[in-house]
Amino acid sequence: VNWSNSNLTALKKKIQENPKEFLVIVGSGISLGLPSWSDLKDKMLDILEQKIIDEDPSRLSLIERLRKEPDYWTVFEHIKEELECDYERNMMEQLSIKDIQTPSVYKNLWKLGISGMITFNIDKFAEQSCAEVTKRVPDQASGLESYKFKTFTNTDDLFVWHPHGEYQSPPSWIFTRSERDKLYRNTDFKQAMCTLLNSKNLLILGFNALENNFQSLLNNIGFDGRVS
Repeated sequence: VNWSNSNLTALKKKIQENPKEFLVIVGSGISLGLPSWSDLKDKMLDILEQKIIDEDPSRLSLIERLRKEPDYWTVFEHIKEELECDYERNMMEQLSIKDIQTPSVYKNLWKLGISGMITFNIDKFAEQSCAEVTKRVPDQASGLESYKFKTFTNTDDLFVWHPHGEYQSPPSWIFTRSERDKLYRNTDFKQAMCTLLNSKNLLILGFNALENNFQSLLNNIGFDGRVS
């Protein structure tokens, strides 16, 4: 984040005046060194393509169809089903942060004094940067840990929330349509997310907030405001 920009300088000042009123939401665009969702899709399709070539080349039309499919939730549904037990291993290889330095933007965000971060990434950059900057370990949870949700809305403690899962917990990952739909039907999850999003000023980084997919995500989890 280039804080020398006049608009960002003004925003930085506003955040520092009352940091607890701001909630940061981050997407894959700030986890530098890791693949974007689009790149991850392509890499996983390459792996699936090789599997099909080895086992049944007559099914290669599936790869062609999935490469053209614009709905990534649907694509990952097929990838997970086709790769079976190899799915988690290959995903972890693609999303490992080993030997990748924590992006400075995460550290700069915590330096502003914010109290929490919702990250739709499964990496641990948010937690690592928080500990480095604040010398404190934040409370953390994935979308599966509903018993922790209420603490995020009723405390001033630092927190990191991974609605779409944490790297070391594959059962918590949300990459497919069925996984997403199940999570967003969870009443505790929706209530906690709705409370957070509607009670804070949102700073959204790492993906285009005007894209239909992101607007749909906000609608699904109960955000009543407008993004501009």
